Amino acid sequence: MIFSFREKLANLEAEKEAGKSDVNVKKHLEEKKRETAKLTSHADSMKNENAVLTKLISDYLQNNAKAILGLPRSFEPRSDDEDGTCAGIASTSFCTTPAGEHLAHNVRFNIHQAHMPGGSSVESESGTLQPRSRDLNSMPPGSFLYF
Repeated sequence: MIFSFREKLANLEAEKEAGKSDVNVKKHLEEKKRETAKLTSHADSMKNENAVLTKLISDYLQNNAKAILGLPRSFEPRSDDEDGTCAGIASTSFCTTPAGEHLAHNVRFNIHQAHMPGGSSVESESGTLQPRSRDLNSMPPGSFLYF
């Protein structure tokens, strides 16, 4: 009989501990729910602030892009007396050339110095490329300059 009393006592203590742990778990869950609600509210607030800032920046850039990039305020087409087949076209990427002609006659690069494989190099003088060594003149046809 004593053994069964000890057994009952152990069961009661286990139930008591289980009850405490259930209460602790419930308190812990409620605390986590409150924290989650606060964080969700804060995240929603941040989303709203980000949306407002994004809209402000987007509007500013759309209204001031031309000034920021240094572009003219309005497109002014080239006059008819200017040379080239691109006159009056907004973008030079759509230019065409008559058959057998080149789009650019005087090509200018805005670089200071470019090195070629094999130690040769080219130097830029006032925007045009000038050979620095005789190797450039003796290059076989179809050779490429790497910049």
